[in-house]
Amino acid sequence: MKISLCPKYNFSFKSNDRVVYRDFNNQICSDDKNNLTSEQKDNLIYSNFTLFFRPDLNSAHSSKYSTVGNWVGFRKTIADEFQNAPKVNVYDFACSDGSEAYSLILSLVDELGEEEAKKFFPILAYDVDETMVESAKNGSISCYEDDIDRLAQNIHNDTLKSYYGINFDTSKYPPYTFLASDKLKKNVDFNTASIQEKIAQIEPSNSLVLCRNFLPYLGTKDVLEVVWQLGKKLDDTSLLVIGHFDKFKVYNALKACGFREIYPFVFKKEKAQ
Repeated sequence: MKISLCPKYNFSFKSNDRVVYRDFNNQICSDDKNNLTSEQKDNLIYSNFTLFFRPDLNSAHSSKYSTVGNWVGFRKTIADEFQNAPKVNVYDFACSDGSEAYSLILSLVDELGEEEAKKFFPILAYDVDETMVESAKNGSISCYEDDIDRLAQNIHNDTLKSYYGINFDTSKYPPYTFLASDKLKKNVDFNTASIQEKIAQIEPSNSLVLCRNFLPYLGTKDVLEVVWQLGKKLDDTSLLVIGHFDKFKVYNALKACGFREIYPFVFKKEKAQ
């Protein structure tokens, strides 16, 4: 298969498009293909939608880094922000099938090299959906041409070929599979938990907290509580990263709790006076 290096954001296929909803008998159900009726969509609880190198972070970087269609600016910004930290605590909430955690690991190793990137690992990744957590631990993730294109756009170091492979067996569904090697999987610890259960365990300093593209599913009261707790917990050496799906729901709450947006989707607490 020919791999195009041109950005393609027609997400007709995703690494994961599973949704969870309540049926007419108030039972919790899931649909791996997101083929819900309009009535079922009205009872949506949450979506597991994710993909490798989700492009809302393509602009999440300092203006001194000009990048097009990839995370290079974002990963350089992260490296700059934590350059003096001996250890960085990385948390990935609502991690779904692990696509984002694996994307971040590959980005940091590609940017910093294996030795320097170690201070960011292991990433602590959580999701409330046990099915997704088991998929993430397994490291075998559905992927399509869009995902493969973004992998090519974001990974430039040949040494990362030992971190993953792609199974192009088209006799099965899905047509392609991302296969995380043990070398990649050892850098992340996946567990079943909600953000509310784990906020108390977040380290206040030198933490990178990913709360991306799930906050509106919590409901207004719970969102405000989570943002308030994060505002109390994190200090000005840590970063909070949200997603495009979250911003309009939480921007004012983040500002009210002392956060400022230092780059698109990247927030930091104001320094105490």
